This record gives sequence, C-alpha cells and structure tokens, in this order.
Amino acid sequence: MINVIKAALEDLIPASLKNVDIAHELEGDSLEKFEPHNAPSVLIYYGKTQYQPNEQLQRVRQTVDKRIVAILHCKTAEMDDFENLIVKKTLGLKKDSDHRDTEAVESITINIRGEYCCRRIEFSSESKINNL
Repeated sequence: MINVIKAALEDLIPASLKNVDIAHELEGDSLEKFEPHNAPSVLIYYGKTQYQPNEQLQRVRQTVDKRIVAILHCKTAEMDDFENLIVKKTLGLKKDSDHRDTEAVESITINIRGEYCCRRIEFSSESKINNL
C-alpha cells in the first residue's frame, strides 16, 4: 500500500512538492531530508498494524488495519494548505479489491524549526485476511 500512496503523491512533483520518499529505502538518516532546500516534501513509512478478533468459529478471518505515516515538511505558514492537499490526494486509495479506501486518522505537529514545520499524518488501510 505504501507504494500506491507514494505513486499518488509523486503526481504532485514538481508543481506542489519537491520529493516523496519511503523511509526504509533511504540511505542514512531519513530526517536529513528535512532541510529548507527540500521543502515541501513528504516522507512515508509503515506505522502500526492492528488485527481485529477472529470473525469465524472454525477458520480464521480477520480484519487488519495497517497504518501508513506521512511526515510533511514545509513552511509553517503553508502547512494547512499543504496538509489538505496531501490528505485529499491520499483519501480513497486502495491497493486492490481486498482493501478498503484509505482514510486519514490523525495528525500532529512534531517539529518546528524557524519558519519550517514537520507534521505527522497517520492513514489507515484496512483489509480482510483469512485462511479459508
């Protein structure tokens, strides 16, 4: 699912975004990307995965909620519009027919440095898993 989100966000380059990176694909410290010359940018990575209780008595069928986190980096004065743009571009994406539409869950500011800001947005991608 993370690649689906990355591909959708890459459509915003170069008009509204300088780069989109997946954290585990970067060499070195991924937070090095959050420098003024790289703004606005997005760093994405897998967050927590939560499995719901089994829905059947004999075979296993569960719902799994996988979280994908996006760290947004831009000028603080532009964060509101930038966050809305990223959320709108990500809502409704899905990996395949086994997945539900991606939705935004929560966001919070995680760093402010001078006139630049980093904001963490968590997205949910829910699907069914089973051994039927």
